[in-house]
Amino acid sequence: MAEVTVLFNFVIHEAALTTMVGGREVMKKQLQRLLDAGQQRNVFIQILPAGLGATPGLWGGFTLLEGPDGERVVYVESHGTSSLDATRKRVDDMTKTFTTLGMRALGEEESRERIREVMEEL
Repeated sequence: MAEVTVLFNFVIHEAALTTMVGGREVMKKQLQRLLDAGQQRNVFIQILPAGLGATPGLWGGFTLLEGPDGERVVYVESHGTSSLDATRKRVDDMTKTFTTLGMRALGEEESRERIREVMEEL
């Protein structure tokens, strides 16, 4: 049986990199962890620049999941509530949102560089 490689694609708003949580040392460790994770061949991290202004998905985070059989679901967590939705329209809408965010975000190398810059500024 062939090994299944799980792919992880993340688009992270730049504000998550610059909002101080836990102090400078904690932030540096978190940013280093992002850089380390992004070195794995199945992990892709892109940074969505804050300077873009309002973008799709700004209302909150979401997770798109696809199983080995191709079934897709979207998980949304916000303000004390969460939902898991497999309806085609919802999954298609969120897939379009994620695709749009990925197109507007920095590329992988530019994203790594931005993370490094934030670390140096701390």
